[in-house]
Amino acid sequence: PLTARSQFYIATRAPDMRMTIPPFGSANASQFNVEIETELSAECAYIYNTPTAPNASDFDLFQKFNDAGNKHTASGFIIPSGVESATLHAYCRTPQWGIAQKSFAITLDTEPPIIKRVIAEPPIIAEKYYPDKDLYVTTMKVELDKPGFCKYSTTTSQFGQMNSTFPGYDLVPKTTHNVQINVTEQRTYHYYISCKGTNQLVSEPAEFDVIVDLNLPLNITSITPRGFSTNNVTIGIAATKRVFCYFGTQED
Repeated sequence: PLTARSQFYIATRAPDMRMTIPPFGSANASQFNVEIETELSAECAYIYNTPTAPNASDFDLFQKFNDAGNKHTASGFIIPSGVESATLHAYCRTPQWGIAQKSFAITLDTEPPIIKRVIAEPPIIAEKYYPDKDLYVTTMKVELDKPGFCKYSTTTSQFGQMNSTFPGYDLVPKTTHNVQINVTEQRTYHYYISCKGTNQLVSEPAEFDVIVDLNLPLNITSITPRGFSTNNVTIGIAATKRVFCYFGTQED
């Protein structure tokens, strides 16, 4: 028998646009290119760095993107010296929905992120995760000076060669990154951590040791902040082993 395959879509609203270059609207140089993606094939145009978006009725007078299906590119944009951001007003026209408009803020950020600190909780693994299995678990935490994405490795400090990523990599930029580390031997594991900003510039690598020592006695450390800005206080502790904890205002 003969078979055939057909594909179609049902569009119930005007297609959305998103900026893919520069990623997250963060340019690492004053001159940069732009790429816009649309959900449907469209004809797109733009106005750059005006305080407000001009009326879409002037679409035919706007500067046109180079269109290729649902990808639309343009080059030669400049953020002037002394200016930290600019705005791109994009317009896309489809036969079904007419003209849709969206404005994108583009910031200039020429510096890579800085890794402020790397810690593990617990700082030293002092017990098995399961009583009958050689599995040792801790949470590695990385703090950056600005939002970004992080990777780690036990074999290389080169960001591009690291194959382990923190959750949300390339999806949600964050200043604090947590990942669960699972190891199977009682020894010290050496990790390299490196992060990139939304501007795609890469930090200097940090190094960190995850230690498994089952001879370590129970130890408890306060991780409660030194001050609070409200009357709602959150108390935190980190222990070298899993414990039940109690708190009060008196030592006994």
